[in-house]
Amino acid sequence: MNRYSYLGRALEGLLFILIILVIFLTYGEELAVYLNLSVAMRRYLLMGSFCFDAIFSAEFIARIIISGKRRKLGRYFIREGGIIDFFASLPLLVLSSGPLLFMTYLSGDNGVVLPVMGALGLGAAGKIRFLKIFKTIRIIRVFRFVRAIKLFGKIKTRYVMTPRYVGAPILIVTAISIAVLISFTYLEDRWNIQPRAEELRAVLVPTVELEEPENFPLFFSGSRSLLFIEEEGETVFRNIEPEVFDAGYFNDDYYTLQIGTYTVYLDRKDVKRTYALINMLVFDIIIASIILITLLYRPFFNRHIASATSVMLRGFKTIDYSTPVRVQEKRREFEIYQLAEQYNKKWLPIKRRIIEIKKSKER
Repeated sequence: MNRYSYLGRALEGLLFILIILVIFLTYGEELAVYLNLSVAMRRYLLMGSFCFDAIFSAEFIARIIISGKRRKLGRYFIREGGIIDFFASLPLLVLSSGPLLFMTYLSGDNGVVLPVMGALGLGAAGKIRFLKIFKTIRIIRVFRFVRAIKLFGKIKTRYVMTPRYVGAPILIVTAISIAVLISFTYLEDRWNIQPRAEELRAVLVPTVELEEPENFPLFFSGSRSLLFIEEEGETVFRNIEPEVFDAGYFNDDYYTLQIGTYTVYLDRKDVKRTYALINMLVFDIIIASIILITLLYRPFFNRHIASATSVMLRGFKTIDYSTPVRVQEKRREFEIYQLAEQYNKKWLPIKRRIIEIKKSKER
């Protein structure tokens, strides 16, 4: 077992693979919304997200139990990235995939109607924002990429310090991006991102109130934003067939407007696609930042910090190791290289002299 692992190297390797898979799944969820894939496909993706969140939540609880038994709970949270493990597991299960799964399969015909929403006094707009916050939170799964780097460092690395110091800027970039995205969820009304269906409201309300149902086709036929109109549970007008609606509209792909005795179903896929695009852009920024930091900053840190430190540490600990630190001329002013020069010029000559004295005594 790796001495930095709480679960063992084989399980860490499996978790690394699962993390990479869930990153693709998270992006796939947003892409499915943007490409307007079928409800069945999006349900499969949701079920997959729920399963992954449940697995990582169970893994986090297992780490808590094991580290607690070893009396290293504080070390796990502070030094071993337990906080990242937490944000990448339980909050996602409780605040994202769990509620969305409940809305999809257990909350009745209208997926956005939840008892908790009624208890909170949320109207239609509030329900939509409530769902949107749930779905925005799932971008936190990107934290698992930070976990992947940490796990990879545990499984295979020359330098113990590198995964932590490479993970820190990645964590900062990810946290800032997620904070901006969640803030956008609360501030979006100021930018007036609304479904196209809202443009119908000025015409829709007086027409539905004053006209007879048989005249609705004259005004609303062919409208992509108006799906259908019901009166006391019976459909009096529709622009979309029931089977097409069932196959293509998921949870909050639509919303309702009550006009007198009529319930009007309106399309909001356009605004959902906008949010999906925003989420994917943020996701791309985070992944690009992670890749650039990993490809550029990690080698720089290894070459100029970890490598020099490792050579000096080995030189202090091992009697017969007297290799000098290679000082980079262009970066000679770096404190690490100034320390390395002192190591090369002062410690190594003394060490060689000590070795010579010991050898002469042995003769």
